[in-house]
Amino acid sequence: MIIELDMFYTSALAVLVLLLGSFVRKRVNFLQKFCIPVPVVGGILFTLLTLIGYTTDTFVVNFDFVLSDFFMLIFYTSIGFTASIPLLKKAGKPALVFLILSSVLVVLQNAFGIVGH
Repeated sequence: MIIELDMFYTSALAVLVLLLGSFVRKRVNFLQKFCIPVPVVGGILFTLLTLIGYTTDTFVVNFDFVLSDFFMLIFYTSIGFTASIPLLKKAGKPALVFLILSSVLVVLQNAFGIVGH
C-alpha cells in the first residue's frame, strides 16, 4: 500500500511525530540524561516504523517536501536553543573539546564543499 501525503498531511504528521517524541522522552530517563532532543526521538521512532513497513512490503509513505527546508531550519535552530553556558560549564572539558572539534570540522566540511564544487 502506498500512502501519499500532501503538504498539509506531511506537516500534520510531523507534529504528531514531534508529540510522540516528547511523550517518549519524558518517560525514558536515558533520553533525558543524555539530552537527546525531542525531534530526534520522534524521528527515529517514525523512521523505524516506516522502515518496517517498507521492508515487509506492508506500506510505503510518500511525502510532499515543499516545506522541508523551512522545517529543517527550525529543527536545527531548536537544537541550538537547548544549549546554554551553564550546561556547557556543567559538562566540563569534554564538552569544550567536542565544541572545538566540531567547529573545526564544520569549517573543513564547508571548505571541502567549496573546493570540490
